[in-house]
Amino acid sequence: MVVVHVMRSLFAGVWLLAFAGAQSCGNASSSAVPFPGLPTQYSMDVEVNIEDYNYTVFFEEVYDGNGASAVIEFFGTATSQTFVNFTSQTAFLVYADNSCVMGTLVTPTLLSDVIQQSFEPYYSGGNVRVASVLDLFKLANASAVYFGQDIVRGIPADRWQACITSLNTTYLFDFYYSSNGWVASFNKNQVPLLLVITRLGGQQNVTTHLFTFVDVNTGPGAVSASSFQVPLGLICKDRPPGKSLPPIPNNFNVLIETVSSTFQAVRVFQSYYSYDSLLFLSEGYVPQTNRSTLLVQDFYTLTRYTVDKVRGQCTVDAIGPNSQGPASYSMDSEAGLTVRMRTPNEFFLGVDDAAEFSFVYEGTTLIRRILSDAWITFRPFEKFSNTVNLTNATYEIFFTSPQWSSYSVDAKTTNPAILRLQWTGTLNYPRGSIPFSQYVDFVDFDDVQPAVDVYDMSTHCQSASDYVVLTMMVPGTIQTVDISMLKGSIRQNLINFAWPLNVRPLQIGNIQIISESNGQIVISLRISNMTSFNSNITIASANSIVSALNAAIASNNGQFPFNVSISANSVVQPIIQPFPAPAVTITITTTTTTTAITTSPTVCPVLTS
Repeated sequence: MVVVHVMRSLFAGVWLLAFAGAQSCGNASSSAVPFPGLPTQYSMDVEVNIEDYNYTVFFEEVYDGNGASAVIEFFGTATSQTFVNFTSQTAFLVYADNSCVMGTLVTPTLLSDVIQQSFEPYYSGGNVRVASVLDLFKLANASAVYFGQDIVRGIPADRWQACITSLNTTYLFDFYYSSNGWVASFNKNQVPLLLVITRLGGQQNVTTHLFTFVDVNTGPGAVSASSFQVPLGLICKDRPPGKSLPPIPNNFNVLIETVSSTFQAVRVFQSYYSYDSLLFLSEGYVPQTNRSTLLVQDFYTLTRYTVDKVRGQCTVDAIGPNSQGPASYSMDSEAGLTVRMRTPNEFFLGVDDAAEFSFVYEGTTLIRRILSDAWITFRPFEKFSNTVNLTNATYEIFFTSPQWSSYSVDAKTTNPAILRLQWTGTLNYPRGSIPFSQYVDFVDFDDVQPAVDVYDMSTHCQSASDYVVLTMMVPGTIQTVDISMLKGSIRQNLINFAWPLNVRPLQIGNIQIISESNGQIVISLRISNMTSFNSNITIASANSIVSALNAAIASNNGQFPFNVSISANSVVQPIIQPFPAPAVTITITTTTTTTAITTSPTVCPVLTS
């Protein structure tokens, strides 16, 4: 068992008040040699022999007075760990089967309880009674008397003695320390070797407990701060939530590696997620199809684009119950099947009810050698599908600690980055139940809005009859590093312009720089018709977008109704290439219509099929 103590100076006073009747026993050779007590930092292994019960206990105690913490770990048939914090007056008991309870600390006041609970903490009714060897040494701080030298395990030893009386019973405490000059494990300080506790009474004294101390290390570096943390992965009843989970952004891209111990499989795929735009992309190998696949889902139109990267085939269909990605489904007798995009938290947890998850902060650890904060929760039942569920599941989630800087390929993340999710439980499916263990690593987490270009499927899933081409000119010159900015600016401004028509970001795509010369940048792009499987909405057609744009240019004295950015410091207005004739007819070709528009040469953008 491990007992972790966060000590206070007041605690020593508690012992002195409880055992004010302590006195020395026998004939002391000298009272001038001070009792060493225990140093502010130490670790030691302890063997306790309880002679009147024919019983032996082994444990390790670690103490850090500077960090106000201590830990005792017991080894035996009931191996467990107990972590105590005197500041919060709470204690955690962790047993051999990894069950864990948290209770209110109750400090033992009877001497017999202190002795007993120094190696056997007691839990009852939400309270934890626990002591440590350190507490036994504190009893003698004010009353121990020097009794000369002896030999312990072949080591020259100095002996101190104290008598402690409690409830009309007197106990004799004999402390033995290595003599000055003896070096133990490269430690030149005096270290405790043995404590013998004898119960005095009648004509015969009864030796009840012998504490033997070995491998005693003292001083700086003798302890590690990680020793005082409750082990990760434990569900402790009544544990307070502690630090809140960092927020998960609405938009991000991340490389995901899933490692399943249950199925002995590893899968890696790249994901782009935009909750603001209701768009999702996943690229990777799909075991079910045995293909490398590019998947894009538009949760506004409920449209799924699936590209077989080996064969180059594109399938456009509705997001349905068998779709992969962050899709959530619910069935109502009246409304029928409802499909929505999972929230960011639901996406990472792989569930539909993330709001019901109550995570508890565990502490810090290293994930991929990165300092991380850890949280945990327990779920008795989690539904994966109509036929598959997980029971008695433990979820752990890890984020970079605030003091750790996280840089993606493109930028520094603004919040702690998610590093790992791992969960265990029992997986239940039609053929039976099996133990389940899996973790997911998140690499190169970038918490910025992915560019719409990422989701552009026009080159994979469209024929010439599905779109019109808009050609425009932008005055100025373009640097390679600014090309993405220019494309994004053109797309976003067109989307903003056509938003009242109910345009979708994926309708503006395949933006290309055709040429750049004489201070003019010639750009082409596609405005596409778009399939929608959402019966509640109507998406703007390519024709309606182009007609609205021509009308806006005509009413704006032949100028585009928006500006675009060609660099961080340069915003310009697009123009069209001048035509020699006073009037020009431009033809727009789509799947079903051909529309002739006559206007002045400074009004219309160049539109070609």
